[in-house]
Amino acid sequence: MSVKVISSTIASLIVALALLMSLSGPTLSIQSFDAPEPEPLPLYAEAMVNIPQLEDHTWNEDVGSKGPGLVYVLVEPGLYPDITNEIDRYMDDITAEGYVPELYCDGWGNEDEVKALLQAGHALGMVGAFLVGDIPSAWFEIDDDFGTYGYCNFPIDLYYMDIDGTWLDVSPENGIYDDHIDGSGDIEADIWVGRLYASTITIAGENEVSLIQNYFHKNHEYRMGNMSLPDRALVYVDDDWVPWADGYDSDVGIRYNDRTFIKDQETTVAWDYEERITDGTTDVIAEVQNETVFGPSAGGETGPLYLANGNILDCTLYLDFAGTEWMLLTEGSDYNLDYVAGEIDITPIAPMEPGWYFHAYYNYTVVTLPNRGYDICQCVENETVFGPSIGGEMGPLYLAHDDILNCTLYVDANGEWILLGEGGDYLLNYSTGEIDITSIAPMEPGWTFYAYYNYSVVTVPNDAYDWVSLFAHSAWYYHCLMYNSGSTWSYLFNTEVSTIDPVAHFYNLFCCSAGLYTEPGSNGCLAGHYIFSRTHSLSVIASTKTGSMLNFDDFYTPLSTGACIGDSFLDWFILNAETGAGADSRSWFYGMSVFGDPTLDTYDTVLPESPTNQDIGIEQDDVLLSWDASPSPDIHHYAIYRSTTPDSFDYGTPYHVTSSDLNPIGCTWRDAGALEATSMFYVVRAVDHAGNEDDNTQKLGFYKIQMAMNDWSLVSVPLPQVSDDILDVFENAEWNYAMWFDITDEDHWKTYATFKPSSLNDLDTVNRAMGVWLRGTTSDRLTVIGTEPQQTVIQLKVGWNLVGYPSLTTKTVSEALSGISYDGVESFDAVAPYRISQMNPTDLMEPGRGYWIHVSADTVWTIDW
Repeated sequence: MSVKVISSTIASLIVALALLMSLSGPTLSIQSFDAPEPEPLPLYAEAMVNIPQLEDHTWNEDVGSKGPGLVYVLVEPGLYPDITNEIDRYMDDITAEGYVPELYCDGWGNEDEVKALLQAGHALGMVGAFLVGDIPSAWFEIDDDFGTYGYCNFPIDLYYMDIDGTWLDVSPENGIYDDHIDGSGDIEADIWVGRLYASTITIAGENEVSLIQNYFHKNHEYRMGNMSLPDRALVYVDDDWVPWADGYDSDVGIRYNDRTFIKDQETTVAWDYEERITDGTTDVIAEVQNETVFGPSAGGETGPLYLANGNILDCTLYLDFAGTEWMLLTEGSDYNLDYVAGEIDITPIAPMEPGWYFHAYYNYTVVTLPNRGYDICQCVENETVFGPSIGGEMGPLYLAHDDILNCTLYVDANGEWILLGEGGDYLLNYSTGEIDITSIAPMEPGWTFYAYYNYSVVTVPNDAYDWVSLFAHSAWYYHCLMYNSGSTWSYLFNTEVSTIDPVAHFYNLFCCSAGLYTEPGSNGCLAGHYIFSRTHSLSVIASTKTGSMLNFDDFYTPLSTGACIGDSFLDWFILNAETGAGADSRSWFYGMSVFGDPTLDTYDTVLPESPTNQDIGIEQDDVLLSWDASPSPDIHHYAIYRSTTPDSFDYGTPYHVTSSDLNPIGCTWRDAGALEATSMFYVVRAVDHAGNEDDNTQKLGFYKIQMAMNDWSLVSVPLPQVSDDILDVFENAEWNYAMWFDITDEDHWKTYATFKPSSLNDLDTVNRAMGVWLRGTTSDRLTVIGTEPQQTVIQLKVGWNLVGYPSLTTKTVSEALSGISYDGVESFDAVAPYRISQMNPTDLMEPGRGYWIHVSADTVWTIDW
């Protein structure tokens, strides 16, 4: 029995209208045909009955999960020429993941021809099919939906998923299936099916081709790891399903540990849901405790100060000059005040000399962003905010900002300021902002009451979600959520969804008819507007009729094991389609469909690329790291690790996490006071929004070598250098003369004097194989910056060789020179004649020191520790 006639959706609605006009109560989902604002009541209501007694299933991995295998990709023939490149790339992408895709775009006259192709594929081991474009649909009809609400019909993709069952068009024989039996096979789904159906979707500035092209672009970027989002879910449950909400949240929690769970009946409104899924910012009102935060002490330094919190901008800033004068610093003065870098250079107005101490202070509040891995520091201007004047009123006060909790709060009772805290005899309700002090001060005509508290408004980025589960009454083209104790509706229309470009990858819409993809009226169905939004959306699970998913654990359990959307949906359908909700199972579940690519899974495990051009510098006692941004486009922040040795990094917890407000080109971070240590090494890694961290192990660091002031020291460079130029190598020391003995040159001694013309110097480069005599001047240390120590090969020639010790591991002479035929080792000795002395086999060779080694035959010394 081939299907040739499809009844009009509009006609079915009219047939049901008389029955449904009499329905009332909280179980109705409102739907309208053409009213742009369906207020106050729509013409038609699709009924969502109370949740029935559900079957209790025990999921196991043998239910139906297929894993990668043969996949049929069916593309509408007229669409294929315009999306050939996208389809080819998609086929390559899923092939790389283990699938074996086969493309079909021959044209199909009806759903029976499509079914025949899928049956043939299943016989060859095909696990699922992705239908792109206007691939024919089978339709199903129920004579009395839910046994209460009368006739309905709807497109049904279960017809394709059940390969071997029998579908009947019995009474009346009208081209629409009305029964489904085992036949020669069974009644369960055998493969997964997903749709990408754009012809009924109207989005401004787009057409069917551009929508599908953009979808495959998103699909590819997601697979490449370039559009990550936090591994977090939004569970948003409107009024009628609050009794079951905790269970819904728990089921989503099988896959997503991190969830935002909203079920408050007055919170769940259209504009709140819209804001939560929108890419943007929200103002958070934070109470201020007037905390004073000091920058680092800079006593005796001659360079600029740096604030401890360099990402605080435009703050009220004071500087202490040697403990004698607090000076207010403002923009536009003679000193340098760089808020972006946190740098304050007051040299033009106050000497920065030994014996002077400088401190900066400013008030700020820290707003913790849950699950973001960082806080936002916000400068505070100590703004005093008053609640309303209540002169003569008899009722309670209300704070101007009623969402400030647990703040330091004062009330002026006719000239007397009273500190209010929790537990007093008065009413203090932080949740509503209500203050009733009648019990401690009369509220009568002639009295005036004020409340004040300090606060700061901090702008923070909105949450973003990998998964959204929405439970709301809906028609195919809008969501409607209740408030005012269920007496008022709020609406979010399909075109608003695609316009706001929601920030989520996957959706499970417990929303009547949100997946009615065949309906072009009112700009098409909600599922299509989610899927074809510009930036993120990839897959939507929704129903083509009244009804939705139940027994959610049967879906989220396989999803949590890494199963793809298609396999997880297939497992759920096998367990639920016929009996999961008792006698009403077909009414609940037969319209369930997957929109978008079913081969996608929800685990983003692609590591971002590492930051490039990493560099290290020194400013006074601070270390300054810099790097170019990671080439990956979805970087959330950078994690900075540090360790006193290059081989003892703990990558479990970063030492510092940069702000999310990243310079798209270059980034810097200052480790204030780090040079107090002898050595320190750093690793910078990029972290994307999903929390994936690159595996970079490039280490940059410094090693500090003690020198004699105004005298000679015998030193070496233990770290590989970016530049071997002598001025670069020794840039972090005060010196005026350097010498090296080159045993391979007749003119053995090579020298460099800072006070000589460059043409008279012949020691232009220094590497880690060399030991160098260095005469210091006013500094007692040489700080060498570079990369992680590497294997070094030193050619030892017959005679005395002046060499370095290119390692950070201290060893005895006999250990360090094991395997080397040497007959003399000498080291620096400040008091010995000629400033050197003979070393014994048990004496220690140390990083940063130079040594004389005598050999009687040419040999090679390899240092790899």
